[in-house]
Amino acid sequence: MEKTLELLDTTVSDCDFVATCHYVEAEGDKNQRIRYGVPSLVINIVVGSVLVADLGKIVPDAMKWIGALLALASSFLVGIQTFYGFEKAERGHRQLGNKFNRISRALACLKAAYVDKTLDVAEFAKRFELVMKEYEEVCKENEDTPPSRETALKLKKKFEADKKAGAENKA
Repeated sequence: MEKTLELLDTTVSDCDFVATCHYVEAEGDKNQRIRYGVPSLVINIVVGSVLVADLGKIVPDAMKWIGALLALASSFLVGIQTFYGFEKAERGHRQLGNKFNRISRALACLKAAYVDKTLDVAEFAKRFELVMKEYEEVCKENEDTPPSRETALKLKKKFEADKKAGAENKA
């Protein structure tokens, strides 16, 4: 049973790490969506204003060219957003982060119930197997929308530094 509890602890740690990676990625996708979306929105408002003013024939030709260039820039920004799908990626990363967190919590509660002796070994094993099946399914989903390698490496260094600092504080 000791090895099973070690596996449980390792899986909880892995879930926490991967969930954090997905949340960081989601935040990056949100920032990209804002970075391209807000200028596009502002440009569209300006272009719309120029076109409305143009109806009254009070806009000089230079303003018409500026309006056309702004419309081109706005189309470019919207094209980038559409191509990279920042909103969809953000949503996918958040959902995966939530799934990994749910598994982590389920395993932690399962361990607590076992340690508190409110679960016998057979019931613990049954529930552990169910949660691990769910974990495998979420890992397969993770293959379709993985966090970036750069994010994972950066967070791994941070997690290791935090773990080292925690070990030094205990000593």
